[in-house]
Amino acid sequence: MGTRDYRSDWFQDDRLFFREWERGAEYEDLVLRDLKTYDLPATAGARGFRDGLDSRRDWKNQADIWVARFRIEVRSVGVAFINPIDWPQFYVPVDPVWKFDGKDPRPDAYVFISRESQAKLVVWTQKKAGFRVEKGIRDPKRGTTDDWYVVDPLEYLRPFDRFVAYLKGELTKAQALGSPFPDGTTTTQPATPTTGRLFESGGTG
Repeated sequence: MGTRDYRSDWFQDDRLFFREWERGAEYEDLVLRDLKTYDLPATAGARGFRDGLDSRRDWKNQADIWVARFRIEVRSVGVAFINPIDWPQFYVPVDPVWKFDGKDPRPDAYVFISRESQAKLVVWTQKKAGFRVEKGIRDPKRGTTDDWYVVDPLEYLRPFDRFVAYLKGELTKAQALGSPFPDGTTTTQPATPTTGRLFESGGTG
């Protein structure tokens, strides 16, 4: 796992931090809206602005979007694509190693939405199949360098409609079992942290 100095990167720049946070919420709302158009029980995860640098850990287990028990993270990317074959890099950066491994439970899927085309592709994270570590990926905007989990785009990126079909199938099976959760449990979202200033962004429907 890579090491990082939080106080030398974007976490120290409040204006950049909050701008990126709000921008991310806008794309989460786009994905949330699209999931709802398929009649999926999608809800936004709790959102908060950290009161301080160290309180970020209070939010690490929150998902961007929930569909029943499924935890979905949203990543907006500044590249144009429609299909997996259009992905312009040799790998898809899923999440920094320290961040993904620190989540409990871990996300079930990552939805990548293009800021250019607003198309969406999905990486499913079951058992971290196909994950490998790419060391020293630099983010020039945020001033961070991390080791990332990455996947091969042609092998592991999936169209959004296939992801939706999978979710609908799992929910149908769960309903047959008399439970709203595909594993038959009554697991719910984690409690909202008490630290941080909550905000709601528009467009969630």
